[in-house]
Amino acid sequence: MATDEKQSKIRIKNQIDILNILRQGKATLPVLAENINVSFTSISKIIDELVQNKLVKYSKKNKTPIRGRNPIFVELNNDLGVVCCIDYASDDVRIVLATLDSTIVAEKIIPNIPFITREVLTQTENNLRELLKDPKVNNRELLSICIIAPGLLSLDGNGFIASRSVKAEDIIKVNPILHFSNAFNVKVEMHNDVRIACFGELKHGVFPKEIFNGIFIHLGISSGVALIFNGRIYQGSYNYSGETASYSFESKDPILIESFWNSRFFPLWEIENKIRELNGQPPLEAKSRVDIDKIAADFEANDKATVKAVEESAKRNAITIIGLATILDVEFIAIEGKILKLGSRYIDLLRKYILEFSNNIVRAKIIISNLEESCEILGGCYQAANIYLFDKVESITKIRTKSPKFELDNIYKEI
Repeated sequence: MATDEKQSKIRIKNQIDILNILRQGKATLPVLAENINVSFTSISKIIDELVQNKLVKYSKKNKTPIRGRNPIFVELNNDLGVVCCIDYASDDVRIVLATLDSTIVAEKIIPNIPFITREVLTQTENNLRELLKDPKVNNRELLSICIIAPGLLSLDGNGFIASRSVKAEDIIKVNPILHFSNAFNVKVEMHNDVRIACFGELKHGVFPKEIFNGIFIHLGISSGVALIFNGRIYQGSYNYSGETASYSFESKDPILIESFWNSRFFPLWEIENKIRELNGQPPLEAKSRVDIDKIAADFEANDKATVKAVEESAKRNAITIIGLATILDVEFIAIEGKILKLGSRYIDLLRKYILEFSNNIVRAKIIISNLEESCEILGGCYQAANIYLFDKVESITKIRTKSPKFELDNIYKEI
């Protein structure tokens, strides 16, 4: 590798490391130099380039009681604009605007949107335009958009292969990336909802900050799994990772039935249908709402059918977790989602069955998300900022190296 190319890669890594540190808050030059292990002279040159390109700015706002000159702080330039996260993962569409450090400044919810259609994309666009006029946005321009969507996405993330939120006849017609990039002339990415939620947990939640192997399990109305290998979220060979089976299955063969349940989770949708079965009621229709608060209240009140359904859920989920933990041999398993509304009693049941059914051989630490269903939005805002910041680093490098065809390595761009 040529010396110039090697130096350029080091500069890129240092710039991205600095931007990530500043997302946590302002810092002094000596602190930044220590964190990325460079000299004071080198950090000054790197920061000067970022300041010239308006990504960061100097600040003297933090004063200390120490005698002498007050230290000069560096911070992200949040005056540049705002990034947007659009969440299509539930029946209510959530639109969020945030600064580059992922501080949410404005948001809007469009209720009762069962399917993503072209009309829904236009409705979302109109709501986003109105949200940009919110006084809290302070006339800042839109920098980038991250779209969160459930289902199987194409390898390039541009469209849907299969999704419970898009009708089969609309799979080819609905292209959120094309719609919003044309509407706002900014860079747009679309990511699987479970992987983005895992990303939010990695950046803001209970997962450790050092490199590790782990499993992120979403247990809400439906379920999903994201895998972390060597600190990075596994994308999959065909971009399918993050989804778990959500198909109908009928058989009189007990072996096939057991095999089926050993390969999937038992989320709130299954709990509600089990309660209905025990009470002699018909199952839920597709896209019906599940009353989570009622299930939680009935569970707390020891309603017989609810307790039985919840206990079956804990058993089935424990079996699936044991299978994943045994095959992958990970260090941490994080659980997130609306099923946590069932309270510590449910978590205690889950831990109990994991220990009991595995004969205490599962060594992975089970940790519970503390983000209260904010994983997706936090991950989406962080990735929306990534889109803009990495694009700017790429542009800066093109100018510095006089290489107009330079492209930033995908290792930085993937969540």
